[in-house]
Amino acid sequence: MKKFILTVSAGMFLSFGISAGASAATYSVRSGDSLWKIGQKHNVTVSQLKSWNSLKSDLIRVNQKLTISPASAKASVKPASAKPGSSYTIKSGDTLSRIAKTYKTSVSQLKKWNGLKSDTIYVNQKLIVSASASKPAVKPASVKPVAVKSGSSYSVKSGDTLSRIAKAYKTSVSQLKKWNGLKSDTIYVNQMLIVSASDSKPAVKPAASKPAAKPAAKQSYKTMTVTATAYTASCKGCSGITATGINLKKNPNAKVISVDPKQIPLGSKVYVPGYGTAIAGDTGGAIKNGKIDIFLSSRSAALKWGVKKVTIKVYN
Repeated sequence: MKKFILTVSAGMFLSFGISAGASAATYSVRSGDSLWKIGQKHNVTVSQLKSWNSLKSDLIRVNQKLTISPASAKASVKPASAKPGSSYTIKSGDTLSRIAKTYKTSVSQLKKWNGLKSDTIYVNQKLIVSASASKPAVKPASVKPVAVKSGSSYSVKSGDTLSRIAKAYKTSVSQLKKWNGLKSDTIYVNQMLIVSASDSKPAVKPAASKPAAKPAAKQSYKTMTVTATAYTASCKGCSGITATGINLKKNPNAKVISVDPKQIPLGSKVYVPGYGTAIAGDTGGAIKNGKIDIFLSSRSAALKWGVKKVTIKVYN
């Protein structure tokens, strides 16, 4: 999603999302187009468009001629049709709309089968892509404990939601969020959640009989010190659609950051101090060389964030 930079006092600045839009072997850029939308319309990737047209950034101009299917470029190879019960592992650059198109289904069906509340997806996340495979995910047997002990915990599985877990453990979503320090309803596969009121360390699952369970393996990550600015999708003319297809206007509480894909792959999970865990789901012409841009739902919040030097964690 392209952005303009708004200068404010004391050297602080704010970038705002601008509309992304698009539509033919040579294509003439129209007002509101973006490389992502042009790629979506013609079934090619942003990286292919940039390679075929020798573009160094995502910036394009109205009336600019773009090559969208050079004679030397082979047609994209699509995966075979999904068999009943099949699943798909998310790769960098994937969106729900692209996956739905590949497997001849709809975004709403994918969200229903996988218990998704928004369009946000993560690299290496497994998605159910056919109706028969979704049956086990409706009511996972593992979410129905025999008894909950003080301080017990639960490991999140594919298809889980906070409301489903809360119902299984006879508690509320707000209590689960409070016990686990969650700021939103977003949870991740293999994430450990405390599911009882005790402040003690999570107990070993009732099914495990080992006297001293080893702690779960920590996720590997790399750290980077970057300059972090903020942007919002509420400006005039902004579409709110990110480079990976996330609709920020429909998901104002989404934790999304704009990154330089050469430094941080799109779809990566990134922890930003003072902001939380987010998805690298957007790009911008000015976002490169150690810069990131965090999404905030209001202009006042974005101005309050300003410009910060932070050390982030990029999870593998």
